[in-house]
Amino acid sequence: MTQSTFISKRIAALAEDARSQQLNEEARVEALKAARDLVAALESPVERMIQDVVLNSPILMALRMGVQLGIFSQISQNPAKGVSCDIISKSSEASPILVGQLK
Repeated sequence: MTQSTFISKRIAALAEDARSQQLNEEARVEALKAARDLVAALESPVERMIQDVVLNSPILMALRMGVQLGIFSQISQNPAKGVSCDIISKSSEASPILVGQLK
């Protein structure tokens, strides 16, 4: 049995095991994190890049807009109170509607 076949069979057995068990929420979340860590270990940098850019583009766009509008700087300067959408929109001269959609 090759190494890749051995790993694939172990993963398939774990998947079947997970399907057959009644996991409580804590165990399910812990197993899900471990599964995501496994996927991250197995995927190539190119696959990861495609995942981030293509499938998570709304998140990336929101982050980019947050940087461009200075949202993160304003939040870090007011950690106790935070910053309202009105303050951010006024300081960045952006539409209050646009800023409100980023939250």
